[in-house]
Amino acid sequence: MPVLVTIVVILFSQTFSLSAYGSSALPWPTFMHDYSHTGLSQFAGVQSNSTLWQFNVKNGTSALVIGQNNIIYFGSWGNLVAIDVDHAEKFKINVGGIVDSPSIGSDGTLYFENGGNTIFAASPEGTIKWKYQSNDTVTIPAIDIYDRIYFGSGNFLESVSPVGKLFWKYHTNGLVSIPSVGPDGTIYIGDTDHNFYALDSSGNLKWKFNAKGITTLGSINPQNTVYFCDSDNYLYAVNQDGTLKWTFQSTNIGTPPSIGPDNTLFLVDGTGLVALNSDGTKKWDYHPANVTVQSASVDKDGTAYVGIFENHLYALDSSGDVKWNFRADGGVSQPAIGSDGTIYFNSGKGIIYALGQPAIPEFPMPTLLVIISFIGILAIPRVFRI
Repeated sequence: MPVLVTIVVILFSQTFSLSAYGSSALPWPTFMHDYSHTGLSQFAGVQSNSTLWQFNVKNGTSALVIGQNNIIYFGSWGNLVAIDVDHAEKFKINVGGIVDSPSIGSDGTLYFENGGNTIFAASPEGTIKWKYQSNDTVTIPAIDIYDRIYFGSGNFLESVSPVGKLFWKYHTNGLVSIPSVGPDGTIYIGDTDHNFYALDSSGNLKWKFNAKGITTLGSINPQNTVYFCDSDNYLYAVNQDGTLKWTFQSTNIGTPPSIGPDNTLFLVDGTGLVALNSDGTKKWDYHPANVTVQSASVDKDGTAYVGIFENHLYALDSSGDVKWNFRADGGVSQPAIGSDGTIYFNSGKGIIYALGQPAIPEFPMPTLLVIISFIGILAIPRVFRI
């Protein structure tokens, strides 16, 4: 006997999209992320090694920085180049020389040098605003919260205004490193004279610390502890008043550590990555066989993204275990993390990579699927919409 059956099925569909992080801070405004050179992003990196796109730069690139709307800026020989999130070129400024990574001010102004004695300032649209000429080769600049600009120039640390007017110079007995700016506004520099210097924003010496060898630039944690290395392979942790907290000796260390969200230090020692607690004790180390580790960036969740000279990027969790790796065409520079978590980096062969979660199509609101059974016939109306 025919049976009348009415079946109603409700199909719930979900709308998938990447999270949008609300923050007024720029995603990656200078090399090592910020002017305290922590290498720490305020965003979580995507947990995927899928390639979103590649952009080939014929002449190679500097390390990448990221401004508003995830616009990517980099130096490529004599040019400062900007590309958007779809890897379309926005502009190219030719100034000659060898352009290094720019530094981005609070209004989006790009400050950069080209291997000579000139600091350039350009608008976010790619127009030169001004030039400042020093007496010696200048470093990558650092910028404080008032957009005062600091850079090394031979054996001077110099400070200029946001419109390119000299504020002051401070003389040392060696060559000045790239400056760093602490959370309290203190300016820090390493030097070839074996001293590490702390100055206030007016150019007055607060203290200097004598190390065993040539000192590097510094990285500073939120509590104003400063970390720097020297040419004798020591890492120093120094208090805000210039007194020594501790030292850690390793091999082939030439850059200060990146600093994790829990103040874990990520120290590149050439053949691997060493994670240290804030008291200088070893937490873990990652030393894969036959590789040269070049850099480490950290996201807000403590994942370390490690650039390897031998064509790989590794993502390590907070215990030092490999989450995933990606093979590139050439050695991997320090990764930069966009506001949507996309991982950007360049290779030694001039290719910029964007790694992330591939876009997932959005589906409509839940659709009601009604299945009506007639006597002896089951009719299913097609109500799906893609």
